[in-house]
Amino acid sequence: WEARINKLDEEKINAADPELKAILSKIRSDQKLSLRTRKCTETHIKDILLLDTSRVSKSSLSLDTSRVSKSFLSWKLPEDVVEHKASRWFKKAIRLVDKSWKKNSESTTRTHIYVILLDVLKHKKSEKIACWGEVELTWTGDTKILTGYSDYFLGYGVGTSDEYMRTMLVCGEAKCYLAPTHISQIVAYCGVIHKERNLAGRQNSTVYGFVNNSAAWPFVPINNKSKVRTSLVVSEEDAPTWLSDQRKNELNNFIIVVERFQTIEGEESREGRGRRLRGGGGGGGGGGGGGGGGGGEGGGGGRRRDQSCAEHGQTQHIVPR
Repeated sequence: WEARINKLDEEKINAADPELKAILSKIRSDQKLSLRTRKCTETHIKDILLLDTSRVSKSSLSLDTSRVSKSFLSWKLPEDVVEHKASRWFKKAIRLVDKSWKKNSESTTRTHIYVILLDVLKHKKSEKIACWGEVELTWTGDTKILTGYSDYFLGYGVGTSDEYMRTMLVCGEAKCYLAPTHISQIVAYCGVIHKERNLAGRQNSTVYGFVNNSAAWPFVPINNKSKVRTSLVVSEEDAPTWLSDQRKNELNNFIIVVERFQTIEGEESREGRGRRLRGGGGGGGGGGGGGGGGGGEGGGGGRRRDQSCAEHGQTQHIVPR
């Protein structure tokens, strides 16, 4: 009906009824600009993300992006973090993909991501961790509506159609190449989830995002203070993880593996498991190049850190060398 209103001839409206003209003018003035996230430029995204939260309503997607850097940042994990190796299945699978698949399409990128997710999900019951394909994300601000579909989501529980965004912790995009607009795109997706979790009263509203082209992996975490950070992974050895916020109020046995989502092959001993469960944190995607992890700052290929999640249980992070 909005499109039909906009096509009405102004002369016919004026001749028909002055009151009708006033009503249509009011409707048009109240219409909000709808932006498709995948088509947004960096400028478009910043128009929404850089709003001052102290001066606008809660419906504004206001994020502090002052720490977003085109050159990207990197972090190192503590030296005492326990190291683990990837499973033999994962190593074999990723080698076959790297050997047989040409890195020139989105399909190749998705294959890397699928291998990672399968290696993680096989260790956990499906009801403990939810993995979505393309999901629509919509945020209605004061003057603009931001809408789009992200490729991957990880979270806990299922929830109703009105609640699913509030249970998501990680979102990702598969690309065949990387461009500045892709960073803005994933920041926007993470921002929508972050704001939804804030509105739902979640004590921890941290969200993690990643973009992948099967070679480089930019990661974007948004912490509880609405601060956005970025980091770039360009090799398996340098795959970083973000660790900062103490995640004490989320997840029920939610295992998200940082770096490349690599896990220990087989069951861990009770003694070994006890040593490794040191705390919580959600993690985010990765692939031949890396995964994003459970907090705000962290990095370093080949180390892993666990943090506790008291609201629903424990979160275990296992990272390879």
